[in-house]
Amino acid sequence: MNNLSYKSKVHFFFGCGLLLVFGYLAVINLLNGQTFWSAIVGALGNIRPLEYGMYFAFWYWLSRGQQTNSRSELTTLNLRGDIT
Repeated sequence: MNNLSYKSKVHFFFGCGLLLVFGYLAVINLLNGQTFWSAIVGALGNIRPLEYGMYFAFWYWLSRGQQTNSRSELTTLNLRGDIT
């Protein structure tokens, strides 16, 4: 249940952030005198593809990365060859 609430918080945060930035850009375009549809298309065009990719990669990393814990509690160099 705790993992589900964490994932839903991450999705809510990133989804609202994406809509907030997109809405801000669309309102700026509308205030500049563009029509509604051209303002929407212009808002999509103002964000570069690399920014979209980094945003969605970070979103994916935060939503999926917290599920597994692959680190052990003790980190050694294992110079003797035995497993601790």
